[in-house]
Parts: sequence; structure tokens; C-alpha cells
Amino acid sequence: QSERGKGTRFEITLPVTLAIIRALVVGVSSRTYAVPLNSVLEILAVGTEEIRTIERREVITLRGLTLPLVRLSRFFGIPEEKKPGKMFVVVVGLAQDRLGIAIDDLVGQQDIVIKSPGNGRPAVRGSAGATDLGNQRTVLVLDVGAIIEEVLSGEPLREAAG
Repeated sequence: QSERGKGTRFEITLPVTLAIIRALVVGVSSRTYAVPLNSVLEILAVGTEEIRTIERREVITLRGLTLPLVRLSRFFGIPEEKKPGKMFVVVVGLAQDRLGIAIDDLVGQQDIVIKSPGNGRPAVRGSAGATDLGNQRTVLVLDVGAIIEEVLSGEPLREAAG
């Protein structure tokens, strides 16, 4: 609103669907994703020899406990770029559930604005929305709860005795 001789007043209305959070920015197969930092428990460097398969699911052992593992590239159905040596595993948790998310690169931490797709449901399975990281790079923000629920929805993992 402008009034000659008095000045101009600007009013900005932000949609309710926006939320600002701190996120861990990660790389997977030349793509970038944001993981809400409030669900990240720890980050590990894991060698491929440390990954086992139990009941057709990949797992790692973390402090004596079996931790289910999901490769983010496989979850989103994107081709994996095989890298020798260690991979990073972001251990995430929601309530008592824990999951390791295998990624290729750690980019850093950043405050992000999440824009949800609207309609009350995610546009992409496993995502809570998207964010702009600058330089016109839009990336998906992971919905850690949905990923944990989908990956752990099968029977509990049981290791064979002896």
C-alpha cells in the first residue's frame, strides 16, 4: 500500500505449508537430498564387509544390536554409483524404531524451508516435500517416519542361532 508523501507498506503472507528446519544435506548417486536433523541420531562410515543380509534385508551391527539398512538409491529406484571402500550410514530414529540409511556423500548442514506438495499427501513416496538449496537446486526432504515405516513394515529381523 502506498500513500503519496507518507510512504509504502509491504505485507508478505507466507503459506502455512512452509516450515523451517535444520537438515543434513546428503548425496546419493549424483543427487542431493535433505534429512531433517532432528531425526538423525548419528553418522557412521561403514565398510561393505560390515553389511550382512538377514531375511533378504541388509543389516549392520551397531554396538551389538542389529540395525536394518536401506540404500537410499534403491529406495528411490535410482541407479547406484558403485564406490569402493566405505559408505556413510545416517542412523535415524523415530520413537523406538531405528534405521540406517546408506548414502554416498555428506554435503553438510543447513537451515532449509520445506515446501509441502499440498493436498495433505507427499508427491513422492518417502518425502515430506522439497526445498531450494540455492543456485536453483531443488531437492527432496526425506520423511524419515514414512521411510522407517515402509522399510520396517515386514516381520522383525531374527538372526539364526549358532
